[in-house]
Amino acid sequence: MRHLSGESALFCRVMTDGLLDIRFTKEGYFLNAHLPEEIDLIDIKHLFINGKTEELHVKR
Repeated sequence: MRHLSGESALFCRVMTDGLLDIRFTKEGYFLNAHLPEEIDLIDIKHLFINGKTEELHVKR
C-alpha cells in the first residue's frame, strides 16, 4: 500500500506544478499559472513549500 500513497502524492505534484508552473529560485519561488478556460479560480490551503505553509489564491 505504500507505493500507492507515493503515486498519489506524485499525481498531486504533477497537477499543481503543471497548472501553476511553480519554479524554485535561490530567493524562494514564483508561479506563472496556466489555467485552462474551464478553471477560473484555484485556492490551495496548507501547501508546504520552501519549509513553510502557504496559501495560494489564483484567479483568472
